[in-house]
Amino acid sequence: MRQTREALRTVPVAAAYLTQRAAELVRADGERVLLLRATPTWSGPATLAVEGRSVHVVAGISQLAVLDALTGLPEDEYAVVLTDRHEDDLGDAVRLRSLGRRVHPVDEWAAVPGLFRGAREVSRELRRRGDWVPAALLDHAPPGGWGVSPSPTLTSEVALGGLLGHLLCIDDLDEVTVTTALSLPGPRAAWRSTTPELREHLARWAETGLGSSTALALRLASARDAAPVAFGLVMDVLWPRLAEHTLDPQREYVRGRFDQYLGGIPDLVRHAQAFADLSYRVAVRLDEQEELAGVRNQAVATLAELGWAEGAEHSHVLRQGLLARVRDFAKALAAGQVDGVERAAEAVTEHGFARHERTAVLAVRMAVRLHRWLETSTGTDAAGSGAPAARGGALGALLEEYLADGAWVDRAVLAVSAGSDLPEVSAAYASLLTAVRARRREADRAAAALLTGDPAAGVLGVEEVLARVVKPWSESGRRSLLLVLDGMSGAVATEIAQELMSRFELVEWVPEVPDAAGADTPRTPHRVAALAALPSLTSHSRTSLLTGTLRSGNLAVEKSGFRAALGGAMFHKDDLRAPSGTRLPDSVTEAIAGETRAVAVVLNTIDDELHKQDVSLVTWDLERVPQLRELVQAAVVAGRSIIVTSDHGHVVEHGSEVVTAPRGAADGRWRAPGGPLHAGEVEVRGPRVLTDAGAAVLLWREDQHYGRRQSGYHGGASLAELTVPVLVLRRPGLGNLAGWVLASPQTPVWWNDPAVAGLDLTGAMPVESGRKRKQRPGVVELALDDGGLFQLPAGPAAVVVSPLEQLLASEVMQHQVKRAGRGVSMEQVRKALGVLIERGGRVHLDTLARELGVPAASATGLIAGLRRLLNVEGYEVIGLDADRVTVVLDRALVAEQFGVVV
Repeated sequence: MRQTREALRTVPVAAAYLTQRAAELVRADGERVLLLRATPTWSGPATLAVEGRSVHVVAGISQLAVLDALTGLPEDEYAVVLTDRHEDDLGDAVRLRSLGRRVHPVDEWAAVPGLFRGAREVSRELRRRGDWVPAALLDHAPPGGWGVSPSPTLTSEVALGGLLGHLLCIDDLDEVTVTTALSLPGPRAAWRSTTPELREHLARWAETGLGSSTALALRLASARDAAPVAFGLVMDVLWPRLAEHTLDPQREYVRGRFDQYLGGIPDLVRHAQAFADLSYRVAVRLDEQEELAGVRNQAVATLAELGWAEGAEHSHVLRQGLLARVRDFAKALAAGQVDGVERAAEAVTEHGFARHERTAVLAVRMAVRLHRWLETSTGTDAAGSGAPAARGGALGALLEEYLADGAWVDRAVLAVSAGSDLPEVSAAYASLLTAVRARRREADRAAAALLTGDPAAGVLGVEEVLARVVKPWSESGRRSLLLVLDGMSGAVATEIAQELMSRFELVEWVPEVPDAAGADTPRTPHRVAALAALPSLTSHSRTSLLTGTLRSGNLAVEKSGFRAALGGAMFHKDDLRAPSGTRLPDSVTEAIAGETRAVAVVLNTIDDELHKQDVSLVTWDLERVPQLRELVQAAVVAGRSIIVTSDHGHVVEHGSEVVTAPRGAADGRWRAPGGPLHAGEVEVRGPRVLTDAGAAVLLWREDQHYGRRQSGYHGGASLAELTVPVLVLRRPGLGNLAGWVLASPQTPVWWNDPAVAGLDLTGAMPVESGRKRKQRPGVVELALDDGGLFQLPAGPAAVVVSPLEQLLASEVMQHQVKRAGRGVSMEQVRKALGVLIERGGRVHLDTLARELGVPAASATGLIAGLRRLLNVEGYEVIGLDADRVTVVLDRALVAEQFGVVV
């Protein structure tokens, strides 16, 4: 009696594996049958096309079944037999016709190296992962294979990393790319379409191969069909960074519900904070792809499902969190605490949703600037370097002070005046604006009072700009382009100047200011501020500007007057119409490129928009003023000096009061004389008043107007309307002009830096440091010779009492000075360190350049010199912050490296 033999253990054959073995059969010499020990079932096609040949798949359940299939096999075709029979059961008739005369075991691991070019074997570490690895690699192999193995031994990093990357449609694997991919619908759907077992296997590998956060992202995408980043944003609320929020029972309860909501993911709590931080970074990345809106909505919906919808207000990324920070800022603003306002504003601007609420965030930025301005003693210069250098009398001083300070205030006021949808924020802004406008109103009142006398005394009139500014920059081989931006106020000029200097890398020139006799500090040169004709209307002021004499007129008068004054060419309105496909007509580009000394172009965009639309939130950049970019570009190429000016300024409508004119003509901000003067009015007479009567009544309060309401007004007597900004911009290296100097940054200190109380840098301060250095006898004085070299002449014994002086006289500093050679002067070093110490070790680059009186273009070279001097042994004692505009002095490193506490 024949004994029953134990059944052989067999496994199903993967399609990819069978195809690979079939290819081996086709390539074998003279053999057409392959016997594989495998489960004799096959769900694929009965015939495969392999390397141009037909390969039949046969279920070998018995000898007769196999023989029957082989008997009918054509001579040029092949067969792969899947059988679970013993070799003896198949018999010689079958075995002798097969490859190797035997039944081949199914070894999917043996097929794996062939899937990767350059691989010859599988690493032990990869084998230890389990038999799921070859099955997965075979099942999911892309048509072109898995790519190249850098080593003959195939590793998990290459094999499983390639598998995961293929499933998620990404190449470079790290926690950010994986989490980003899983937060997009397509890759996440591909991931969830695989078996739960494979997903968990890959998550376990990722935990060691790519980090716990990557593994958590994979498991989150498996648990719920939602972006893992959305859950990470929820974790950011439930596990706040650095214990920002005090834990409370509600948060603890929601944490527990969140774990249940996800189905109990291993180690969720342990890795939640790290994944929350990762999600913040990925959210920023998704933001750039405009994919974050859906992710945010998922996070908000999840918090609502967990029963804590208000938790979104604690988020670093969700809109609700930004609005909560804006409300906190409003509270700090109402409280009036300087440090609190600064911290609250910084929290708003650093929020992940800030870029999507540009108007609200801009209002916060500007509100904190106005708060700083109010904290200063006069609202003029927060650093205490004194008011702008007045080139004329009292009115001239007010005009220049307005251009240097008040115009920046007005720019900030416009942004804050947009208000907020949040009632508490609107109330805080209204209170702030009331205080700001009250202070600004005093300057307008003072200017209006001076118009009643002889306003031209010591003041640069708009009619003198051609002779005093344009002509000098158009002589002695120089050429200029005069750009008249009709209606450009001082506030708009601050934006236009920053745009032009940034986009075209231009430098600004300003008139040199001689030091006043007996002055403690040199006076800072500022932009030219001219006085408009009265009333400050286009027909008066622009004609006076372009003809060089006080007069009213039209375009024809302006063109002939400009030609008579400078022999130049002028273009306006129809002259600027270009053929289709071009931005400027040939006549304009040829004039700018040619030898004409002075070319003028009038652009009406600003003045036109004052009468057509709300300009309170307009950003006056190059795109906003058509043809401005092309005109400046043409002037830059031609090597011309670019003089940007206007004919008058303007005020913007913000709920102003209508003033009834007693009789006669009234328009916008001026009326004919006659009748009693009301509060806010001033009557002016004299040669600057170009009305037929030689007199006019002007409104000096910006919150009043005559007649119909408009978006903006001009013609009145406020400093915003009277002040004509004059900017002189050039490419670096084109030479200088006697009486003019390169300008230091024109931004007020309060614009970029918090207000600080003046510190006594000469007072005594104890020195404590972890490092004790041997001090030389006496004190060394640091002086600068005429050649700009650091010198160390020995001085008489003295006692250094201030931290700054101790630092400059320290042994290490003396050594660094000797090593530094030529560079910044010691006076600049002293000033720079003084400003940094006074401001707690942080200051904007523009502020530092302004305080040192150097151009913005020279500031980076200044920092480089300070680095050579102060960065001992490679330690970053001084440098730029990540924003590249904030200079940082590491006070702890100063104490460590120099033995001085500052």
